[in-house]
Amino acid sequence: MSELDARIKKVRAENEPKSEQSLSSAGVAFRIGIDLISGVAFGVIGGLLLDRWLGTTPWMLIVMMVLGTAAGIRNVIRTAATLNEED
Repeated sequence: MSELDARIKKVRAENEPKSEQSLSSAGVAFRIGIDLISGVAFGVIGGLLLDRWLGTTPWMLIVMMVLGTAAGIRNVIRTAATLNEED
């Protein structure tokens, strides 16, 4: 019986999904997406508020959207560099 138990455990271990790695990869992808989207979103919201306050429609929206996009890309690069160092 112990031989059968050992074979069953071996087969289960081989067929078991490696959930830690896939969850980690999904978490990294989610973080990178959130970094990029949040930079753009803050830029757009800030630009809209500044345009409304200063009456400069659409100039501050354009400027702040570009700055937000640049900040989002910078965050993505920083995250990728950190992950590259860990590997």
